[in-house]
Amino acid sequence: MTTPEVHEIPHTGQRVAMLAHTDRFMQGDRYGEVVGKALGHNYVLLAVKFDRSGEIRKLHPSAMKVIA
Repeated sequence: MTTPEVHEIPHTGQRVAMLAHTDRFMQGDRYGEVVGKALGHNYVLLAVKFDRSGEIRKLHPSAMKVIA
């Protein structure tokens, strides 16, 4: 899996929608807000707080798209 360009990564506070191929989408957590970011040398993970469950999960940016 390749790391997305920096300008493609959602920023903290942005609303995101999970893509249909993810487990979170299938479990009903379709929308959320980015609440944090973990940047490493070879990876990027975003902490997303989901609307339905209220859980915060760390996910790769390729599993979501910005909606607002």
